[in-house]
Amino acid sequence: MIRLPIRTRLFGDHLLIASPANAMLLASFLFVDIAQSDDRILDFEKAESGKPMTHWEDQGIRIELAHAPKKSKAAGRITFFAHLGTGLKGVVNAMANESIPLRVKFDSGAVRVTTKLWGSTTSAAYLEAFDKDGKSIGKNAIDKVPARKSPEDHVPFFELSVDAPNIAYVEIGGAKPGGFVAVDELRFTTNSESK
Repeated sequence: MIRLPIRTRLFGDHLLIASPANAMLLASFLFVDIAQSDDRILDFEKAESGKPMTHWEDQGIRIELAHAPKKSKAAGRITFFAHLGTGLKGVVNAMANESIPLRVKFDSGAVRVTTKLWGSTTSAAYLEAFDKDGKSIGKNAIDKVPARKSPEDHVPFFELSVDAPNIAYVEIGGAKPGGFVAVDELRFTTNSESK
């Protein structure tokens, strides 16, 4: 039995292969998968907490507000802060009196985007994908973010995903003014054909 220390979307941290024939078959599938896509995971642990900024860039993506504030002449800003239960950092809209979605732009385009989120208990949440012309090509939403089951629990995380060809950017939002939806982690798949 062969044990491969590889990470795949389907099989977790390790994959057990029972025979050489199965190993060859699996290797051909993995080669095709690797040749056609590039999976990336982006978290914000290196970002500086509590420092409002107009945008943030890493791994070929740019995060900013989806549009300028309408209730203020101030420049639109995002900021990073820690999840109280885990200490993991997330990115949010820093404009407290206005709910402006976050926009995440992909330099190479994407075919699948998954967000790990948390939010204030009064918030809804959505993840919407757009093509390069600004046309909506996919959306996933919930009416209310998950709440703690008891006071000693931390605010729970949840995920939203969209799949569509040629995703140029996504928008993440849903909070009411004074509330928030924070992005803890972003997983995305770029397609080599869209590069």
